[in-house]
Amino acid sequence: MKDKEGNNKGIIGISTDITERIKAEETLKESEMRYRSFVENFHGIAVRGDFNFTPFFFHGDVEKITGYTEDEFISGKPRIDQIIHPDDFARISKEGEIEKVYSVPNYSAEHDYRIYRKDGKIRWIRQFIENITDDSGEPKYVQGVLYDITDSKKAEDELKENEKTAKAILNATKDMLLLLDTKGTIIKINDTTARTFNMNMDDMVGLNIFEFFPPDVAKSRKEKVKKVIKSGKSIIFDSSSTVKSIF
Repeated sequence: MKDKEGNNKGIIGISTDITERIKAEETLKESEMRYRSFVENFHGIAVRGDFNFTPFFFHGDVEKITGYTEDEFISGKPRIDQIIHPDDFARISKEGEIEKVYSVPNYSAEHDYRIYRKDGKIRWIRQFIENITDDSGEPKYVQGVLYDITDSKKAEDELKENEKTAKAILNATKDMLLLLDTKGTIIKINDTTARTFNMNMDDMVGLNIFEFFPPDVAKSRKEKVKKVIKSGKSIIFDSSSTVKSIF
């Protein structure tokens, strides 16, 4: 502030409360940090798009999983449906899932399917997807996440193959074979055991083997099992039913 001669006589200041702006900036920074942390630790693909299988948001390990870039998918070359294995796409379509995503408000679903990478290799994908509606409740677009589950699928297949092998070994003998825990609970049995007790194999799993014998026989068997557990050595004995048993 100056006088008539132009000399400085004082100052004028304006004070504005910026508390809300500072809070908003801090909230934004925190949100950005959380998003950055999520992206850095997210090992899948986040997707949002229209009902024509063309995304307008496709972010994450896109190239690592599919071999294509984000820009290629966003430009629709290729569309997502074009890299899905034909058999799996037909299965999902037959189940009516695609139609439900288009038409049922707030519909969500989970699918496992194979895709062809850009290099021609096949990968297994697990997809979680849902539709987003407008104010009137009409589905407008879809969003979700995709994960590469190829390794876990391979592990599942190997486990199934091992179970088949174990089952074949169990059923290769005409003797009764049982796998029990330390309390006598049945874990696995073979066909011969199930036929002997006139029961279904699945129905016997989880039951206690000692319940199938009279009290005195059950007591004797429990003692033998305890002895095997303690010594770590097998025992061969003849049962009262003239069936040779080995624990």
